[in-house]
Amino acid sequence: MKRIVAIFIILLSVVLSYSIYTGKVKLNIRSLREEIEKKVEKTGGVPIEKKSGEIEEKPEVQPPERRVEKAVRKVETVPVEKPHEGAGKEVEVVPARKEIEKPAGISETLLPGELSEGVEAKAEVIPSGEESEKIKTFPAEEPFEKTEEKTVGEPPGTMTAELPAEPPAALQEEPAIGVEEKTETVPPGEEKAKPVDKPEAIASAVPVEETGNRVAVFPFENFSDNKDALKYVMPVLIGHLEKKGVEVVDEERLSDYLCNERVRSTGYVSKELARKIKEKFKVKAILVGSVISFSTGKNPEFGILARLIDPSDGGILWADYASATGEDFTGILGLGRLSTVFSLIPRVMDTLFASFYVKTLQRETEHSYRIAVMPFQNNTDFRNAGMIAMYMFMVELLKNKKFEPIEYGNIRDLIVSLRIRNRGELDYKNMNVLSEKLGARGILVGAVDNFTKGAAASSPPKAAVSARLLDGGNNKILWYNNRQLSGEENVIAFDWGRIRSVHTVAYRVVESLVKNMGLRQWH
Repeated sequence: MKRIVAIFIILLSVVLSYSIYTGKVKLNIRSLREEIEKKVEKTGGVPIEKKSGEIEEKPEVQPPERRVEKAVRKVETVPVEKPHEGAGKEVEVVPARKEIEKPAGISETLLPGELSEGVEAKAEVIPSGEESEKIKTFPAEEPFEKTEEKTVGEPPGTMTAELPAEPPAALQEEPAIGVEEKTETVPPGEEKAKPVDKPEAIASAVPVEETGNRVAVFPFENFSDNKDALKYVMPVLIGHLEKKGVEVVDEERLSDYLCNERVRSTGYVSKELARKIKEKFKVKAILVGSVISFSTGKNPEFGILARLIDPSDGGILWADYASATGEDFTGILGLGRLSTVFSLIPRVMDTLFASFYVKTLQRETEHSYRIAVMPFQNNTDFRNAGMIAMYMFMVELLKNKKFEPIEYGNIRDLIVSLRIRNRGELDYKNMNVLSEKLGARGILVGAVDNFTKGAAASSPPKAAVSARLLDGGNNKILWYNNRQLSGEENVIAFDWGRIRSVHTVAYRVVESLVKNMGLRQWH
């Protein structure tokens, strides 16, 4: 209580001191103003000499006059024949105007081609022994009216017409009215580069003739709830590819071609379409994928799947997955959290392309089992959960050197032709046809039984997946397993290790299943 009273007294004393000080200042100003008014009345408004203790009256500032530069032809001494007396004698032509001091940095000669239109000049003829009489030199073809403009702070007369190598500061700061001029210093021997929309692409892209690193990027499938997600995602994705030294086919040209070919879905590519794209655009690979999450809420979320396809045979060269939420970057004391999905996208792209290199365009052939992954049956309320699980299995199977997943575009053509409607299961007839047409050692089918986002710490995200690997040639099951996982199972302490994205939980489930499948002894 005593401290509060002491603080209150201090504040009150400060306020009173400030009030007294401002009152004295106002009183001094008022008395000074009265004294000035008295002096003005005595002098009748005429400025007086400044004395100690008095205020200097500033003269009225006149507005600056406009500076006009005109090119004037320098009059030289020429021989002129006098029409009357003293014919044949040489006379000296002297400029009618007086010579003025030229500003510093301005020489007496004109640059070629810098003379203005015809200028009328007056000269004096000085014959020997007689009074001078004025004659006119030959006027230019189109004389103009002579105007005289004075510049504040400079002697009267006409300004010189030569352009200085470096204009004075005054001329640089006050350009001619109505003329906007921008200058830029260009090093000698170099030309000024034209502005480009994508400087990073120019710096990193390599000509196709030298390396053949051209890639066609299909518009990704949008499995998120935001219909505008691709508008923000695709430019960032293409920028990351260009930083990796990849040349990307022009989006408009590729889009027009896909429309002409009546391609409706661009999340996958068939072998036939890949061959056409290669012939048309001379590409080394085709990039396809899906945006699986794009949330702009309190805790933003972004997830993406991508695959690089070899257009020669439709095989998968590279595939990966990346997903994150804004809270995944939170550190000690809550610092580092990303509050918008737009700041989250570059971070997720860095993770996605961390495993991508230019050498990825060349596939390393190894002895592996070809696996055809069918769309999973979706037993949840989460839209596209079955397709997302299928793409996640393709990514993980490619990372396992024991397996070679077949691109879904090739599988879908057979699904349509065989009229396979049910997901998660196959009859023997379709199993045999798929195995034979695709050259597949096994066919993977399954179902997504749980795909829950979770709302808070008390309700973490959950995922459950079951899968079976079928042998199409022998009509038997080679492998079967299921997994379920929640986002809080790996929590260590203080939410460290918590998974906040259901897509990341689902990917962990798929990763575990593929790892278990790889332990199976194949004969």
